[in-house]
Amino acid sequence: MAPVSILVPSCDRYRDLWTPFLSLFRRHWPDCPWPLYVGSNHAECAEQGAIPLAIGDDITWSKGLRAMLDRIDSPVVLILLDDFFFEAKVDTAKLTGLVHDFERLDAAYLRLVPMPPPDLRLARFSAVGEIDVGAPYRTSLQAAFWRKDDLLAVLDERENPWQFEVLGSRRADSFERGFYSVWEPALRYYAGVVAGRWEPYGLAVCRDQGVAVDLTARPVMSAKENLTRRLGALAWKPWYMLPWQTRAAAVRFVRATGLRKPHPAGY
Repeated sequence: MAPVSILVPSCDRYRDLWTPFLSLFRRHWPDCPWPLYVGSNHAECAEQGAIPLAIGDDITWSKGLRAMLDRIDSPVVLILLDDFFFEAKVDTAKLTGLVHDFERLDAAYLRLVPMPPPDLRLARFSAVGEIDVGAPYRTSLQAAFWRKDDLLAVLDERENPWQFEVLGSRRADSFERGFYSVWEPALRYYAGVVAGRWEPYGLAVCRDQGVAVDLTARPVMSAKENLTRRLGALAWKPWYMLPWQTRAAAVRFVRATGLRKPHPAGY
């Protein structure tokens, strides 16, 4: 099996998340077989079990990620964001098996939670499906194994994480290696920070497990803001239940009418 490393591409502005992230990581994955690197700018992560990677000034997210990857030797990297707070025990044997699937498929990318799910069933891989060319979020930043060379190739150093997910997905359409996802979650975590603020449930995930958080470092989303956000997500749910091909066709039609202009960043 190819060597694997775990990379948390963080930055100094999010260093208050390192303690809760790593506390829950150690609790739920005590037998993790791979080294875990925590990227930052100038502050070094001193948490137990973390290998610090301080890469200097925060210029863009993608440029920082490239600098971190350049300092990791393993050909396969598991990317975990710093606000992925683990909620359940990790099945190491399952993760190891997925690395074997990743290698047998000669994959560029294998997403470990189906957000969004894959498009195509595979005859010899019951747990894994293929993400079709053209699918939105082909390069989603949900937890995923990446072949490091392919991740470096898809990066555009001008982009933030949201641009990477949208625009990087289209760059990835031309890659020789395939992009895949599990059908059922292989990791259970909750993304607890939204737009730089604690999301109430994310805060509860930490508190319910006895993990302290620094509330002086970032604000907590108000109940009203959280309700508005959740109602908005609920309102859009029927749209996202449509096949992505149908949604893409509808967007193309609306753009052709001139009623909707493309996002200035190219979305």
